[in-house]
Amino acid sequence: MENGSLRERKAAIVHPILFACFPVLFLLSINSGELTAQDALVPILISAAIGFVFWISLRVFLGGKKAGLIASLFILLFVIYGNIHNILQSNSSDISQFIGSNLVLGPIFLVIGILGIIFFKKTRASSELNSIFNIIAIAMIAVLITTLMFSYSTNWNDVDSILSNFVEEPIIINDVEKKPDVFVIIVDEFAGEKQAKIDFNYDLTPYYNKLEDRGFLMPDVSWANYPHSFLSFASTLNMGYLDELVEDVDPNSKDFQLFIRYTDQNKVFRIFDSYGYKVSVIGSSIGYGGVPDEYLCAYGDRVFELRKNLVMTYLPVTIFNEELLSKFHRDKLECSFSYIENYESVGEQPHFVHTLLLLPHGPYIYDSEGNDAKRDPKLKPDKEGYFGQLQFAEKKSLELIDSIQKRSPESVIIIYSDHGYRDEIDQANPTDEDFVKAFNVLTAVYFPDKDIEIPEKLSLVNLYRIFFNTYFDTDYEILEDRHIWYDNIIPQPYVHIDITDKLNSLT
Repeated sequence: MENGSLRERKAAIVHPILFACFPVLFLLSINSGELTAQDALVPILISAAIGFVFWISLRVFLGGKKAGLIASLFILLFVIYGNIHNILQSNSSDISQFIGSNLVLGPIFLVIGILGIIFFKKTRASSELNSIFNIIAIAMIAVLITTLMFSYSTNWNDVDSILSNFVEEPIIINDVEKKPDVFVIIVDEFAGEKQAKIDFNYDLTPYYNKLEDRGFLMPDVSWANYPHSFLSFASTLNMGYLDELVEDVDPNSKDFQLFIRYTDQNKVFRIFDSYGYKVSVIGSSIGYGGVPDEYLCAYGDRVFELRKNLVMTYLPVTIFNEELLSKFHRDKLECSFSYIENYESVGEQPHFVHTLLLLPHGPYIYDSEGNDAKRDPKLKPDKEGYFGQLQFAEKKSLELIDSIQKRSPESVIIIYSDHGYRDEIDQANPTDEDFVKAFNVLTAVYFPDKDIEIPEKLSLVNLYRIFFNTYFDTDYEILEDRHIWYDNIIPQPYVHIDITDKLNSLT
């Protein structure tokens, strides 16, 4: 009898911690094509700590096993509640919106939780239930980990073998006497002039005129080569198209790691490094392959989508959205603004500053004047939120440009957007207008003391080719402008459809 009691007391209680980790691992498993296991490490540790502290706190009032069972019950109810709330709130039906509101779902789950507490407090089968909960939790986590291990072992091996043929290309170094500091500012999802008129009946001409007054050159029409960030960055920063990169990849693959890694080891950064530049990356983790000398204001940007999904699904209360999403996003942007506005030269060494501003891209936290704009992050599409932030992006980009030209007047400045505003685009069955919206972008370059002409039509694949030819005496071929569509909803990042002729006919 004593041995039985001893075994009962020593029975492990791990299910509260495992159930707490489940949401992170589940979201990682369905986003494994975009996130690495390392990206989820901190969220998993935080989740495990929350589950452990919750269980330990309940032990003050209850026995270990009963406290564990109640802790797991509330964690599971929280997970189920968050998912049901998120699904119903994303449905446009008024009935779904009503049922999915916190005022309706909250009391229902609260009653279930109270009944669960009563049951677990009165039950005499705590040990048996504890074992069952342990087995269920271990099985769920084991399935997710096995799935992730298989996914990463397969995909990353393929990525390494494919990239080995692309990132080892030799870089030709010319003897260049003057190497200007270079500032690149990417305003993510900034709509081009054509899209601004289509979606918002808004004229960007005054903004373009202000750029011209500051010495910027702009093509008549600017185009992205790919309609989404992962492929757009991979193409732009490697100054080429992705046809050869993807030709041997399973077209059914949904894994974006190939493009992420190709961007991280990009040719543009390696060229600047070879020319002796200090490379600073602001607001992004691009380039973890080893080239950048410093990363500033990144705050784990790749984990932001994981953080957003966790908060919106498992913390469906406005205060959490503000503190864990909006404030985080605002701090990151303000940090990036501050670096540029207070820039000081690094001395004799030339400096390449690559800044990615998730602006006017959501979340929509600024109004047109830069004041706080509290928008519902679940509202899709939120044209009003986007439009306000677009206008703020105009204003802020001019302020950043003025600051650079005042503090470092001989610096090159390149400002562009990676794609257009996409919230109202039909990804699976795009119309002609959708193509214009997705590909129409902003591109403007400030090349002080250089008398050059910018092509009437310019796509991003040639942006750095023009810069290097102008300042480093290189002879990069100016590539034919091409525009490649793919479905980002399924997603099908390796099924490419050339719509160049279609887009040209529309413009």
